[in-house]
Amino acid sequence: MATSSTILRPSRKNSKRADRYDFLSVSWVDSTGREHSRRASRRLRTAVPADAEIWPTARLNPTLFAQSSASPSTRLLDGVLQCDRDVHPTDIAVCTVVISCDAEAHVVPIFVTGSSGDPLLVELSDTHLPVFVRVAAAIIGWRVVMLPELSGVERRNLRMVKGARDAVRTSPVDVARVLSAAESPMSIGDLCQSVDCEGPEQAIPIVGDLLWRGRLTADWTQLFTLDTIVTRHVAAVPGRA
Repeated sequence: MATSSTILRPSRKNSKRADRYDFLSVSWVDSTGREHSRRASRRLRTAVPADAEIWPTARLNPTLFAQSSASPSTRLLDGVLQCDRDVHPTDIAVCTVVISCDAEAHVVPIFVTGSSGDPLLVELSDTHLPVFVRVAAAIIGWRVVMLPELSGVERRNLRMVKGARDAVRTSPVDVARVLSAAESPMSIGDLCQSVDCEGPEQAIPIVGDLLWRGRLTADWTQLFTLDTIVTRHVAAVPGRA
């Protein structure tokens, strides 16, 4: 699975240098289509997600972007799915945040609330982020998560698994059966055949949901088929090699 890298908040020492950026401003469009623009300050920490159009990731549906003021790109829709899979936010805001510094401006395409309740700016790139964006995030109290560019195959897998898990009706018993059967590497087809979930086809959405949540692992860079090998993800135990 592709991993994300998080830009940590600058240290207090570095934050003291933020006075040089007191002209930083943040702009966004709220759920009613009204545009806002304010100077970067701690007061903005929760203002943007409170204003934005938000839906819980438990019912994540990229077609909701069609109701926004701007027409979304395929990269943005795939980025929303990638964010849901890799960041595991509690909700995602349908808004872009523009951070400006003098004559420069940078668009951060996705705004989410993390599992800890903290607002996160999600950047669909892991190569470069302007320094003034990092400074603005530090002033406001936001974190920035950078997601790597996906290959075409990874994007197809995202859409395929998203479609499969939409139909999932999991029960703790069925999930436990799938995870138990997947302790040793096996193909998705064999895994579904080995689990008694009222027919092999009933297990496919469960496998997809577990792949999405990282409880099953597979090579996302190869196109998923029934021959794709999956195995149960085992979390590392602190203190063990």
